[in-house]
Amino acid sequence: MNASDKLTLTFPSERETVIRRVFNAPRHLIFAALTQPEHVRQWYGPRHLTMKSCEIDLRVGGKWRYVVEAPDGSEFAFSGIYQEIVAPARIVSTELFEAMPGTDYLATVTLSEEDGQTTLLNHLRYQSQAHRDGHLNSGMEGGMRETFEQLDELVQTLASAEGMSSQSATIEIVVTRHFDAPPELVFDAWLDPQRVGHWLFATPTGEMERVELDARVGGEFVIAEQRGDILAEHFGRYVELDRPLRLVFTFSAERKDDPAPSLVTVEIEPSATGCELRLTHRIDAKWAAYADRTHDGWTMVLVGLHNELSADRQIVLQRTFAAPRELVFKVWTDPNHVDQWWGPTGFRNETFVMDVRPGGMWRYMMHGPDGTDYPNRIVYREVVAPERLVYRHGSDIDNDPDAFDVTVTFDAQGEQTLVTLRSLFATVEQRQATMRFGAIEGGQQTLARLAEYLQQMN
Repeated sequence: MNASDKLTLTFPSERETVIRRVFNAPRHLIFAALTQPEHVRQWYGPRHLTMKSCEIDLRVGGKWRYVVEAPDGSEFAFSGIYQEIVAPARIVSTELFEAMPGTDYLATVTLSEEDGQTTLLNHLRYQSQAHRDGHLNSGMEGGMRETFEQLDELVQTLASAEGMSSQSATIEIVVTRHFDAPPELVFDAWLDPQRVGHWLFATPTGEMERVELDARVGGEFVIAEQRGDILAEHFGRYVELDRPLRLVFTFSAERKDDPAPSLVTVEIEPSATGCELRLTHRIDAKWAAYADRTHDGWTMVLVGLHNELSADRQIVLQRTFAAPRELVFKVWTDPNHVDQWWGPTGFRNETFVMDVRPGGMWRYMMHGPDGTDYPNRIVYREVVAPERLVYRHGSDIDNDPDAFDVTVTFDAQGEQTLVTLRSLFATVEQRQATMRFGAIEGGQQTLARLAEYLQQMN
């Protein structure tokens, strides 16, 4: 069967035409070819026509307009307005041949995939039978066959390039994380400019300079953060947006017109306690040496997203110390040191056991200046020396209902170290109760005592 035999037309009613065409390519490539100007320019219209203009504002209410030129110089313009977009499955828009005003019709394109093939159905609904018959008698069927032949050639090229890339020239980096938030909230945080600037590609010591998001399929984003003397820029284009389950975007940290950007896929699956997020970053195999660094980078990005979504349940303390990171980490994790500074002003710390490893425990007593004793238990969940500690902190009892999660990061800044201590509570009310107890002031005093201790060591 040749390409032209794959197209069929049916007529459900006197005002309708349904065009069917099967493509040997996945539907996300068909959708991209139908919606991205750089692709549409390569296939739209019969072969004897040349596309002069291709404008696509791919959003509900957005307009598309194509202008093609015949060999004799005649120009023909077609345009419409998007009514519905569900990437990569469905596009609904009006269509009009501008030389015949008042004859616009509604086109509903659906894409369904099975076994690597995609069936395209284009359901055209006209205002009258005369409009439909006029369209058919204009040579629509022949022009459509030739147009779809060119679309088929393009997607075969795209599929071949994608297949070669996925089989031999790329590697996948996968990062997962659980969020105790509904999928809709997690998905929307990727596309909200106000929130994105707080966490996506943000670093503890950087200053966000520019956040621009055109949150639609085909839209682009630019995120730039000043990191010392370096402006770290991140560019991309949205390929799929299927709220709240999936978003796909290209990514480049070099330049906006990167001819070979990498591809990032974010998949969100609902769970009983929130949702599970899986991020897959496909990069060129030539960057394999940077795979671990890339994995760590995306891990920290998802930590930032988690922090953004739980900001109202957190207490965050920061302080910069005039000491190298290795030393600060050591005095934080060695009982011979930690008892010399841990706790607010006037408190004395007594460690019973300190086993700094995942699953290990730190049990200690804080003796208050008024004689009150405060038993504490910390259970370590993650230990990455000298960068990060993650632990569960509560009273020295089993299953403490008031226990909370803590992440401590140690960021090197030359010979100095920025420490960020982030406490996450189960509820807003628990955080508020802890603050009333003096957690912020006590934490600041504790960090001040650490600064004094480090100074004495020097």
